[in-house]
Amino acid sequence: MKTNCYDIVIILNPELTENSLKDIISNKIKKTISSMGGEILTEDNWGIRKLSHPINKKKDGFYYFIKAKLKADSIKDINYNIRITEGVLRVSILKSAVEIVK
Repeated sequence: MKTNCYDIVIILNPELTENSLKDIISNKIKKTISSMGGEILTEDNWGIRKLSHPINKKKDGFYYFIKAKLKADSIKDINYNIRITEGVLRVSILKSAVEIVK
C-alpha cells in the first residue's frame, strides 16, 4: 500500500495538566500512529488558542500538529483511535500537499 504525507491537527482539552497532555500525546497518539505503520516526520506544539466556536462548552483548546507518513487504508482507524482518547476535543487529518524529504 502506498504511503502519503498527512497533516494531523489535534485539539485537546485546555484544562488538562502539562503531564496529562504529554502522556496523551506521547503514550496514546504517537503510539497509535506508530502501531498502524505510520512514521512521524515533524511535530509542533501550537499551545492554547481560542476556538472559533465552543466545543463541549470550552472556548479554548490546546492545539498539537503532527506531519506523518501514513498508509491510506489506516487513516480511518487512526482517526477513530485518536478521537476516542479522553481529553481530545477534535481531530483533523488532511492529505498534505507538500512532502518532507529526509
